[in-house]
Amino acid sequence: MVEYAAIRSANCWIYPAFESSPQRSGTVSRPYAVIDPGSDAELIIKRLKELNASPRIFLLTHGHFDHTGALSQLAAYYAGQEGGVEIAIHQDDAGYLGADSFQTHRRCWVQAAGNADYIDRFWRPMPAPTRFIAQNDHIGSLRVLHVPGHSPGSTAFYDENAHVIFTGDSLFKQAVGRTDLPGGDEALLRKSLIRLCALDPDAIVYPGHGETTTIRAERLFN
Repeated sequence: MVEYAAIRSANCWIYPAFESSPQRSGTVSRPYAVIDPGSDAELIIKRLKELNASPRIFLLTHGHFDHTGALSQLAAYYAGQEGGVEIAIHQDDAGYLGADSFQTHRRCWVQAAGNADYIDRFWRPMPAPTRFIAQNDHIGSLRVLHVPGHSPGSTAFYDENAHVIFTGDSLFKQAVGRTDLPGGDEALLRKSLIRLCALDPDAIVYPGHGETTTIRAERLFN
């Protein structure tokens, strides 16, 4: 089951990538991966509670602010959780997290929107990553695919058994990611799209923005 969480311009996905395990308190809570918490931390927390779920990992397809903006609030809220919560990103996008990330986000937003008003208004200091992910790493049932182009560290997360893939801003329904932001590379994105479109044609695509689609449908588009 894939849960939809965020309500602004970007999608946040809550995915049961791990087996349930009893806590010291005696309760059983299903551990989830929270993918791309870009905004609306309160809504994400509310949905996790409704699912009797705990976040095992905040998993980032890339570092842009519309996919990481709720991370500070979520990390603070779950800081005392038994076992902790990992924060995972590809090393090539690591500059978007941690103590020195403000200027990285500000430069990116200026290039995207022409000004940094949104960043200046909503900025909260970003936590540092606790884990760097790379091609073919496994996070529970999800396999990491490094798909650079939209950003240098863009990744996708593929559950081959469940036939689902989270593509971030690399592949959308009938569209692909932009490459005009810092670190974007159209040639690399094209190579990444070829790799993505060679996967199981029946896999459901859960993108960073917009509606779900399938690999088969996007093969026709690409």
